[in-house]
Amino acid sequence: MDASSVTKTPLRWTPEVKQKYRSPKMTWRSTIEQKLKEINHTWNTIYREEWHAFVAALRCQGF
Repeated sequence: MDASSVTKTPLRWTPEVKQKYRSPKMTWRSTIEQKLKEINHTWNTIYREEWHAFVAALRCQGF
């Protein structure tokens, strides 16, 4: 086969346009962190609020 053969052309072919990179997948945690940032909260403040609600519920039950 010679170098200009149609069967060898795809092996040497380079695309004219590069493919665009896809954006990274948005994970659940990154989505939640984004929403927390919008309302000016962090994981620690959310945990603290849950803990206070838990302790308040225990107090209501008489513990």
